[in-house]
Amino acid sequence: MRTPFIAGNWKMHKTIDEAVRFAQDLASLLEDFNREADIVIFPPFTALKSLSTFIEYERPLFSLGAQNMH
Repeated sequence: MRTPFIAGNWKMHKTIDEAVRFAQDLASLLEDFNREADIVIFPPFTALKSLSTFIEYERPLFSLGAQNMH
């Protein structure tokens, strides 16, 4: 059976600081998540480095993806 996949893409709607705060808040909300689904966030490209660093050190229950203009 496939694992459900939840993706969040917010286009260009957040500054870098807002994106990091969003990821921190999401990580807190998912602390008790039972991992029945894979979760990936797709921030604006301007926030990729900051969120990559956050994910590397905090190890939240979600992954990071990149958007493509196509």
